[in-house]
Amino acid sequence: MNSSSIPNISANSSRLNRVGRQEAKLEAIPRLLALGLSIEQVAVALDLTVAQVQQAAQN
Repeated sequence: MNSSSIPNISANSSRLNRVGRQEAKLEAIPRLLALGLSIEQVAVALDLTVAQVQQAAQN
């Protein structure tokens, strides 16, 4: 591995980390709604839009 490939690995790792965090947030939505939180409360708690929460709740 040469030094020019290190930034590429770092960028891929960062992207995968963001994707993983997003997936974890989306997986938490049904559980938070089941606990009685409103869609708006879930959106604020997870730093998502109301539309994102609504879409995940329908799936």
